Amino acid sequence: MRVAGCHGYGSNQEMQKRIKLNAFTGNFATQEVYPSSGICNQIPLERAPLEITLTSSDRRVAALTNYMYPETQGTLGRITGSFDPCEMPHPEQYWSSLITYMVNHGQFNHALNLYKTNMKTFQSLCDGYTFVALLKACAQLKDVGTGSELHANISGTRLLESDIFVGNALIDMYSKCGLMNKAQEVFDSLPARDVISWTSLIAGYSKHNFAEKAMECYDQMQLTGIIPNAITYVCILKACGTSGDLDMGFEIHSEICRNGLLEKNLFLGSALIDMYAKCAISSRAEEIFNRFTARDTILWNTLIAGYADNDEGYKALHCYEMMQFDGFNPDIVTFISILKACAATGAIHKGQELHIKIAQSGLLKKEIEIENALIDMYAKCGSLNKAHKVFQGLPLRDEISWNTMIAGYTNHEDYEEAMSCVEQMQVEGFSSTDVTLVSLLDACSNIEDVKRGKKLHAEIIHRNLLKDNSAIGSAVIDMYAKCGLVDKAKEVFDKLSARNVILWTTLIAGYVQQEFAKDALDCLEKMVLEGISPNNVTYACSLKACTILGATCKGGELHAQAARSSLFKQDTTLQRTLVEMYAKSGLLSKAHEVFNTLSARDLSSWNTLMAGYAHLGDSANVLQIFEKLKRDGLQPDLSSFSHLLSVCSITGMLHSAHMFLHSMDDDYSMTPTIEHYTAIIDLYGRLGYVDMARFLVKQLPFDPDNAVWHTLLDACHRWGDLG
Repeated sequence: MRVAGCHGYGSNQEMQKRIKLNAFTGNFATQEVYPSSGICNQIPLERAPLEITLTSSDRRVAALTNYMYPETQGTLGRITGSFDPCEMPHPEQYWSSLITYMVNHGQFNHALNLYKTNMKTFQSLCDGYTFVALLKACAQLKDVGTGSELHANISGTRLLESDIFVGNALIDMYSKCGLMNKAQEVFDSLPARDVISWTSLIAGYSKHNFAEKAMECYDQMQLTGIIPNAITYVCILKACGTSGDLDMGFEIHSEICRNGLLEKNLFLGSALIDMYAKCAISSRAEEIFNRFTARDTILWNTLIAGYADNDEGYKALHCYEMMQFDGFNPDIVTFISILKACAATGAIHKGQELHIKIAQSGLLKKEIEIENALIDMYAKCGSLNKAHKVFQGLPLRDEISWNTMIAGYTNHEDYEEAMSCVEQMQVEGFSSTDVTLVSLLDACSNIEDVKRGKKLHAEIIHRNLLKDNSAIGSAVIDMYAKCGLVDKAKEVFDKLSARNVILWTTLIAGYVQQEFAKDALDCLEKMVLEGISPNNVTYACSLKACTILGATCKGGELHAQAARSSLFKQDTTLQRTLVEMYAKSGLLSKAHEVFNTLSARDLSSWNTLMAGYAHLGDSANVLQIFEKLKRDGLQPDLSSFSHLLSVCSITGMLHSAHMFLHSMDDDYSMTPTIEHYTAIIDLYGRLGYVDMARFLVKQLPFDPDNAVWHTLLDACHRWGDLG
């Protein structure tokens, strides 16, 4: 245990007593201290509340503490007699010891206040023990200003050269404050480094999501011959999980097992479970968990959170039940993860049970994180009224509360409420998060509200959020494109300094949506020339452009390129787009060939193939596909019947058309749409039953649209019936 004290008081003969802090018992043990320095009357004593329990055989220590913090006298024991602090031998040593004591007992503000008001008069006398304690307080409070001031004071001594603990404390302080460049600078300046130096730096890089830098440090540490400790492994496993580097994770896991560190170390167990969960390998996370016969709440929480984060909500809920069966009570972390699991599975009844249990535990109205999780759960389960009720009942709201409520409205397409919520949030002085801004821009796209979209764009520019943020940049481009302002979308794109595949693909998709297919393919060429490789979404959008243009040769080239992608066989959207391109271009054999290679044939894939054959009037293949999809266990949807009725119309199959129209209602409880009735009107027209077509138009359960009137007019023209 390091001893708090000060340098430069003279020889050992002058020493009488010294105070040593026992961080484990919270007591001051009497040792040697220095005689009086006579500077007491120069230093004001600050009085501030402090909750500590102290016993000491040295009456002067207790008396000084009572003098400074009279409200703690009940915990120190009754002190008799008068006390004059100036009579004490070197009271600054007592304050130095008090600072260390306060820090080790979580009284960080008190420690820094004592330093700021009392210690500056004799800063030069402070030793490494005091600086380490003060830097720890700065790290905990994220007080980088005071930390930098302490760094400057330390630089005026030789402590960084002689005391590795001070250097490590500086690295830790800068790391926890997020200033990794400063942490690295201190690290590089140290003449010698130990495992704590390396671990502090690795921990900082891991915490602030610089996973690659953390791994670099870890490799360099091993090259220098420093052996990692358990905390090093915990930090590097976090980096592996953040980056999804499963190979490195396996390597670290093996190393931990070789060193025999795992068996009884629950923190390492939790770190491994977390790493495997973040890499989406739940089976390995379970395997680690099951190795521990003695478990704690943290271990249970890590596994539950892993399931919840990987959309394995049912497993999370089961694990929650088992945790309680094992005798562990859920805490705030458990509740947040389980509410997330309820949101993912739509288990609103379980969510309501948890709501009651949380209220009974006394956490409601005290922990805003739980209430935000409740809002999210109710919103994702479709109960926006209950979400709003929890939101309204919050004694205080933070940015997450507002943004969760807004996300709930946008996810359920209640865009007006979402926009209204944004306006209220801004009145209360809160800003939208990046995720919320993306949701709001998406809302503007869906309702084509370019006016609000422009306001959001202005806010984004004002907050300088477009720099290095492809998600927001992509959302702005998408909003303008979907609102029909493709030129504006291109203007935003051109102003972005770093253009990645996501931004290029969003612009290409915008061109395709507005049917500027040639511009989309030109954009693809420019992207490739800039050295950016298309992803599967880029290929899908570009293939749609080829479909619009009928550019089957270009489509074939893109097919060949996409097929070389490792993800091609798993991407049903891309495969379906290929089927559609070949089918609409009349290359049905090629379309069928791609269809037969699909890894998963969903209803949309079957419908795409049906549409291709229907377009060519190939009723036999359309009917055959319809029967096959039913045999595959799929239930036809409105699109399936649209293709059936379309091919019936083209081929004049009146009886089959009537049968399919009735089947929609009788067999599948579907209500035919205007598109289905238009196909029947077209069929009557093709067969010359103009009166029946007119009658059906009059009997429609909704107002005819332009397509209906054009179809009827075509029939009348075809048969010369313009009366």
